This record gives sequence, structure tokens and C-alpha cells, in this order.
Amino acid sequence: MKQLLTILSFLCFFSAVQGQTAKQFIKAADEEMAGGDFYSAMKHYQFAMDIAGEKTDILYKYAEAARQFSSYTFADTAYTKVLNSKDSLKYPMARYWLAMVKKKTGDYGNALIHLERFINEYTILEDSTMLDKALREKEYLEWAISEYHRRDPNIYVERLSDSVNTSYSEFAPVLANGYLYFSSQQFEREVFKGKPSRHISQVLRKIMDSDSLEVLPINDPVKHTGNLVFNSNMTRAYFSICSYIGESANLRCELYFSNIDANGNFGEPQRLPSEINMDGYTSTHPAVGVDPATGLDKLYFASNRPGGKGGLDIWTATIFKDGTFDSPFNFEVVNTSGDEVTPFYHYPSNTLYYSTNGLPSFGGFDIYKTSYFNEGWSEPAHLPSPINSSYDDLYYWTNELQTEGYFSSNRLGSNILEPEFEACCNDLYSFRVQLVTLNALTFDHHRQPLNGVTIALTEEGNGLPLKVGNITNEDGNDFSFNIKKGKKYLITANKPGYLTLTDTVDLREVYDPELTEIEKKLYLIPDLIDLNIQTFNARTKNPLKDVGVRIAVDGQEVYFERNPTGNDVSFKLERGKLYEVIGTKVAYFSDTVYIDLRNNFKDSEINEDLFLRPKEIEDFPPLIIYFDNDYPDPDSWATETTANYEDLWRAYMSRKDVFLREAVKHLSGQDSFVVANRTRIFFDREVAGGWEALKVFTESVERILSDGEFKIELLLQGYASPRASADYNFNLSQRRAACLKNHFLNWNNGALRPYIENGMLTLEVVGYGEKLAPQFISDRLEDERESIYSVSASFERKVAIVGVRKVAEN
Repeated sequence: MKQLLTILSFLCFFSAVQGQTAKQFIKAADEEMAGGDFYSAMKHYQFAMDIAGEKTDILYKYAEAARQFSSYTFADTAYTKVLNSKDSLKYPMARYWLAMVKKKTGDYGNALIHLERFINEYTILEDSTMLDKALREKEYLEWAISEYHRRDPNIYVERLSDSVNTSYSEFAPVLANGYLYFSSQQFEREVFKGKPSRHISQVLRKIMDSDSLEVLPINDPVKHTGNLVFNSNMTRAYFSICSYIGESANLRCELYFSNIDANGNFGEPQRLPSEINMDGYTSTHPAVGVDPATGLDKLYFASNRPGGKGGLDIWTATIFKDGTFDSPFNFEVVNTSGDEVTPFYHYPSNTLYYSTNGLPSFGGFDIYKTSYFNEGWSEPAHLPSPINSSYDDLYYWTNELQTEGYFSSNRLGSNILEPEFEACCNDLYSFRVQLVTLNALTFDHHRQPLNGVTIALTEEGNGLPLKVGNITNEDGNDFSFNIKKGKKYLITANKPGYLTLTDTVDLREVYDPELTEIEKKLYLIPDLIDLNIQTFNARTKNPLKDVGVRIAVDGQEVYFERNPTGNDVSFKLERGKLYEVIGTKVAYFSDTVYIDLRNNFKDSEINEDLFLRPKEIEDFPPLIIYFDNDYPDPDSWATETTANYEDLWRAYMSRKDVFLREAVKHLSGQDSFVVANRTRIFFDREVAGGWEALKVFTESVERILSDGEFKIELLLQGYASPRASADYNFNLSQRRAACLKNHFLNWNNGALRPYIENGMLTLEVVGYGEKLAPQFISDRLEDERESIYSVSASFERKVAIVGVRKVAEN
């Protein structure tokens, strides 16, 4: 860019050199080349050839000046003439530079042809360094050929209007608080007293949607001021001020800052300390980022100071909270033997963008990026076309969502300062990303719209995931996000009571320009799984009502349900466990299934069937029925009774609440809860279940006897708790067995009495009293809670049918 700075000064003294000789023109041009004034050198070499003709030595120097002035068409022509001359062998580098010029103009095929020919010819020379460079450039060219046409289909690039861009260079765009800040070299100043004026850069700002421009007060009136950037809270601006080195076209830059007050006013420029601005070296292109590890601001800048990898490198230094800096260190992850310039830090993604000519590129300086992720920086990644071109692409800037931005480029279409040479300058370009609308819809597991879901969308990549949006829709199930082709996104959907759902939208290989909208349906699964159980008679396959369904985990019951009027029950189960599901019903064998939810995070509903096989009468024993304390006939020493068990059972069940109350007396907390639960289960399952089993058993006995094919023999055993004396309890157990015998005598209006009388149904009664009662059961009369109301004592007050025998009739 520096070559354009002396164009105007050359034009001012152009007429004064009309009478000079070709030798004088060449001498002046050589000096200008050494000083970096390639435009003037190009003109003077042209004057020399106008006088002396297109001599190969002058033509080669002209080509070199044109190439470095970015006048690539003229450089191409001049190098080609050199290579076609009889003296071409004296200029072996001509073919290499012709290849580089063709690369700059995007003529990659011919560039590769010339470069391969150069490599073949150059092997006879001794400069292995140049050969290595050529081989590396060949790899870069092959890469450019494969990558250049892989344009990012989302990105649309547009040159800014002439209200911003001029025939001079515009660069360093930054959008902040409704202003576009940028630098422009359109300003003419008398830099050296008594010398022709030169053009210098100044920082401007433009109100968006307006053509008015404002020159900022921080500008030095006679020095190059540019590269303005801001810290994250807009309280300080950093920029560079550059001076000419002697009277050459070369510049040396230093970094400055200006504090910004609450009204947006800039303070006086202040030079950064010597650890940033090293004497004798350039420090330029500031950018402000953040240290992800400490949260402190970081200053990034380009410098040619010692300790780098070559040319301009990017350096970084921490900005402490008091505004001081630590010593800069080389940001090695991005630096090469070439030049790394114009860094820009994108806060939301912790990404540093920069330009380099030391990595594979489409031509000159290309824009790269590196992202901080997992406590380290990623390998530099190249931005695709149309951001990068075969020309120089610099000063990348993008907004928080990376949907819009700016950069500076001298690509075709930029303003030309010197139309004669089709060269110069950098213009500002904007880019926008044509977003695809992602319409997400949320549903429950029944495919019904699900409101109240929160969806988070992040863009995945090499660096930290970039948050795109987070939306909660309490009143609907629709969500809308803007996403980009060529990217991959992670969707996370949450709602209380439902499992977190993750899904992806992968557009990395999608390039269809017509794609503007996609739909994604998300089905959320509840935290709890609906378990639906149906019960059936295993023999008939008919629905079986009133089955108790018990669910256990690790042998411990966690749920129990019974449907007295139907054959279906439902549960809501937590995931991550193995469940044992047991179906039980009086007079039926139980059935068991296992539900494994230890790794089930997909199902929302599980349906299982249980098949219970009816029992034969031989399968019932032991069939146990239970009695209230000292029943039947309290305080009696008799061994017989007229009591009927159904009446005693109803009375006993009516005292369930009494037993519950007395069993927990003087207990509290967990002890009270456990005892009450055991008492409740005892009445509901054992006492009630025993009576139900007895009824079914008796019905079966009646049916078998009525067929007349079998005699039935029953063995009955009576028991008692140890509360009274052993003799009393023995008689009590006999009365209880007699009570069960009365049940059979009185069943169904005496339907079994004839069978008992004729010996078809025999009942042998055995009374054990308290003999089989466990020793730990209390027999103390004053301890009613343990000796009467405890479940342990209640379990001993029973009669059991312990044996059934069917004998076939002859």
C-alpha cells in the first residue's frame, strides 16, 4: 500500500525530468525502488525504455516495480517479454515472479505451469532456499486450485459506495454504536517542509445510512493515523500513528490510545509504553481481545521487532485493570516466516481473525482465524471465497452473530488511483450472510404440540460452541432461528418433567442457493416412563380383574396398584433402574416380568402383559386365615365354637384403624411410618387376602365334590400368639380350627354339610397353640402394643389349611 503515497509527489515534478537521459531515469528509478517508491520507479523505467528501447535489463526492473506496485497486468506483460528475450537465462527469477503475478490475478492454471517449469529449470542453481520456496508455493497453488471454487454459499460481498471509497486506500473498518469507523489515505499534507505534498491516512467515521463523514480529533495532522479499534466497553480506543523513515516511502508505526468519556468524546492521544512501542521497530494494527483464562483484556498487534518468525508477526500483551501492560510475547500459533497483520478479536467465539501471506492463500494476503478452545488455540483456518480472493484481503471485522461484517481488499472492482497502470488501491467491502430460517416445532411423545419448552441453539466448530439463541415459548410450540449453510448446529430442548433432548442440524455440505427455510420437529420424552400393565387368565386368555400389581427395585417394593373393576393398571417409573413387576391374585399363581430402564432414554411408554395361572386346590396350601386377639369366644377355655369365620373376619377388618393407632403408639418419625405401613399391608393383603383365598378355595372344593369323582381330605392347623398361658392358647387354637370347620359346614347355605356327613369331605384339625410362635413375640399382658397390635403377634393368630388330598372314587 505504501507505494501509492508518493504518486502525487511524482506527478508534481514529472515535467522537470523531461530532459533527462535514460541512464538518469534508471538511476532515479533504482533509488526509488530502494526507498519503496514503486510507482515512481515504474514511471522512470518506462521513461528510460521510451528513450533506450525495451532492453531486457530495464524491462526486468520495470516488471519488478510493476509487480510490487500491484500493477499485475503490466508486470505480466513485462515478465513475459523478458522470458521471450534472448537474454532470458540471465533472469531465472522472471518465471517464478510471472507465476506469482498470475496467481495474484487468479490465473492459477498458467501460474502452476510456469512454477513447475521454474522448479525444473531452477534445480541446476545452487540456491536451495529459493527452490524450497518454489516447491512450497507449488503446494499452495495446488491447494488454491482445489479450494478457490468452494465458495461459501451463504456469503454475499458488496463494495461500499463512493461516499466511503475513494481512489486512495480505505481500510480498518469497525462498526460501533451506529458509526462505521475506517481509515482513508485521501488526505494530502505537506509532510516535509519544502517538499511535494504526500497523502496520509486519517481516521473517519460515517453515520450508517448517511453519506456524511467526520474526521476524528485523534488524528495527527501530518502523520498517518489509522487502524482504530475499541475495547469491549467502548471506554478506550487504540490506533496507530506512523511516520516516514527519512524521506523514503517506508513507514514506522507506533500505537496510541485515547480514553472515551461517557458522552463518547475522545481524549488526547497517548503513546503506549516502550514495552509495546519498541524503539526502531514498527508496532501497528491493534486489536483488543480477552484472555479466556483470566478474563483480562489482551492487546494484539503486528510488529517486526526481534524475536519473531520473520517479517511482521502478531504479538500480544495483557492489559491489566489499571491500564498497564505486561511484556508482549509472540503469538506463535499464527506466525510464519511471512507477514501476519490486521488482527481482529471476536469476543463471543473467542476467535482471532488476521491476514497472512505465509500460509496457503488464493493470491496475496488471505484472512485466517484461530479459536480458543479447551485451554488452547486451534490450528489457523482459512476463510473461503468470496471473503478471500486472489488479491490482498485484510482488516476483517464481523458482528457478534457473524452475520455481517467488513474487510478491505484491492480485488478487481476496487477504485484505481492510476488507471494507466490498473493499480491501487484497497477499498472497503461489506459482507452479509444469507441466513437460513430454522423453524423448530416441539411435541410430546403423543405427537401433540408441547408448549413451555426452552430451546438453545449453538453453532459447532473447531473452537468454543457459539451461542446462536435461547428461546422459551410458554404459549406455543414454534421457534425460529437464523442459521448458516456450511455450518453444523446443536439443538438442546428442555422442559420440566421431560428429558433433555439434543439434536443436530448439519448444513456443512449444503450449498443450494434456493434453500432459505428448514423445519425441525422435536419430540420430547417425559422424565418418567408410563408403564401400562394388563392382566389375563393364563388358561383362558380372558382379561383378569382385581389383580394386585407390585413393583420392586432390588427386592424392595416401591409401587402397588390394584384395579377391582378392570384388568389394567398404570405406573410412572423413573429411568435408570431395573424393575421387577409381579402380578398376584388370590387363587392364582403370580406372574413376573422385568422392566430394564437402566439405559433407556428413548421410550416414553411401555406396555406389558401378565398371565396368571389359576390354582388347583392342591396348589393352595398353605392357605392361611387370621383372627383378632382371643377370637373366637374371648376368655373361653372351650375347644369348640359356633362362630362362623366370615362374621369374625368382617369384625376384624373393621378394627383395622384401631390396630393402626395402637401399633404406632409412642413411636415417631421413620419408626412410626414403617410400623403403620406394615400394619396396613398386613390387613390389606394377609387378612383380606386370606378370606378371598378361602372363598375361592371353598368354591373349588364344592365344584369338585359336586362332580362326585373325588373325595377331599383337608388338614387344618390352628395357632395362637403367646399372650395367655400355653394351655389356654392350645384350646384357643382348637377353637379357631373349629371356626374354620364351621365355615365349611355353613358354606353356601350348608352345601358342603352332606359331603362332610357322608365322608366325602374330611377335615382333620390340629391345634398347636403358641408352640410354634417365635420367641421374640411379647407375651406380657401389660405390653398390648407388642402382644396384641404388633404385626408379629397378629401373624400368629391364624388357622392354616396345610394339606389337601384328592382321592378318586371307585
